[in-house]
Amino acid sequence: MGTVATARANTLKSVDEIRNEARAKIAQEEAAFSKSAFSFNELLDFAKSGEAGDARLFSSLFQGKLVKDHSSDRWYWFTGHHWEEDRLNEALAKVEDLIPHYVTAARQCSEQELKATQAGNKNVAEQAKETREIFLKKIAHLQRRRYRENVLVLAAAGEGSLGITGSEWDLDPYLLPFKNGVLNLRDRLFRPGRPEDFIKTVCPTEWRGFDAPAPRWEKFLLEILNGDLEVKAYSKRLLGYGISGLTVEHKLPILWGPEGRNGKGTMLETLGYVLGPLAGPVQGELLLQEWRPRSSAAPSPDIMALRGKRLVWASETDQGRKLNAGRVKLITGGDTLTGRNPYDKREVTFAPTHTLLLLTNFRPRVDPIDSALWER
Repeated sequence: MGTVATARANTLKSVDEIRNEARAKIAQEEAAFSKSAFSFNELLDFAKSGEAGDARLFSSLFQGKLVKDHSSDRWYWFTGHHWEEDRLNEALAKVEDLIPHYVTAARQCSEQELKATQAGNKNVAEQAKETREIFLKKIAHLQRRRYRENVLVLAAAGEGSLGITGSEWDLDPYLLPFKNGVLNLRDRLFRPGRPEDFIKTVCPTEWRGFDAPAPRWEKFLLEILNGDLEVKAYSKRLLGYGISGLTVEHKLPILWGPEGRNGKGTMLETLGYVLGPLAGPVQGELLLQEWRPRSSAAPSPDIMALRGKRLVWASETDQGRKLNAGRVKLITGGDTLTGRNPYDKREVTFAPTHTLLLLTNFRPRVDPIDSALWER
C-alpha cells in the first residue's frame, strides 16, 4: 500500500507539474499580447488610418532595424554590426508583428465594455464594443498577403520612412567593418557597428588588434620578393593603403612578372580570403580598349563591382593589348562613379573606396604621349 501511495503521489506531482508548465506558457503568451510601446489612442489612430496607419506603426517598430533600398528594390536587416540583404522576404512576414499591438487594444476595449456593462453605462459599453470592432477588422486585414504587401510598400515611401535611395551604403572609408565590429581608422578605436553607418560590405574575419602576429604572412612576402626588405615594406604600405579605402593617390600599381607562379596571385587571393567582399578580382577588360563601344544606356556591372570594395585587381591582360586611358583615369582618379546592375531600377552614383592593381605577365601597352596616364 505504501508503495502504491507513493507512486500515486509521484503521478499526481507529475500531473501538477505539467499543469503548472501549461499555465506558465499560457501566461507567457498572454503577456506577449498584453504589452505595447504605444498608447491606446496612438493605436486607435493607426487602426483608423487604413494601410497608411499600419505603415506608420510598422516604421516605428522597425526603425533602425530594417531599410528598403529603392535603387535595387531590396530590403536589408541590421544584424548587429552591419546590414544584410533580406533574402527570405522576412520583411513581409514581420508585418504580422503589428497584430499583437492591436490585440492589446482590442482587449482593453473588452475590459472597458465589461466594466461599463456592469456599471449600467450602455453608451460607454456600446462605444467600447464599436472601437473593438475597428481593431478586430484591422487584425483580419493583416492576415491577408496583399494587404501586408501594401503596408510594406507604404512603410518605405517618402521622407522619414524606412526607404533609402541606395546611395547611403559604405560611404565612410575610415570605417573598416569586421565580423565582430567596426574599426574607426581616424582614432584607431574598435567599436560596435551602428545602423546609421549604413555598412553592408563587411570583412568576414574577426578583428584581433593591430599587434596580432602573422608570421607565415611575413615569411611569404619575403619569399616572393626575393628577400628585399624595402620592397616588402612598400608592398605592405600599398596593401594597407588599399584596405584603408582612401583614394587620394591616383595610381595604378602594376604587379608584373615575366613568368607565372611568382606569388602575386597567391598574395592577392590570400587578401581576398581574409577581406571577403571588401576585396576581389575584376575583369581585365575593364582597363583595356574595347573592340565595340558600349551603349550608354546599358548596365555597367563592371563599375558596380567596384562599389564598397577596398582592394581590387585585374589579371592577365593579353600580350599586345592596349590600356584604355580614359577607363584607367576614371577608375583610378578618385572621382565619383556612376553605374547600374543589370536588374536595378536606376543608376547609382557613388564615391570610390578601392585601390586597383594590375597583375600581368606581359608589359601592357600605353600611349607614350599620355602624360596623365604615365603618372599613374
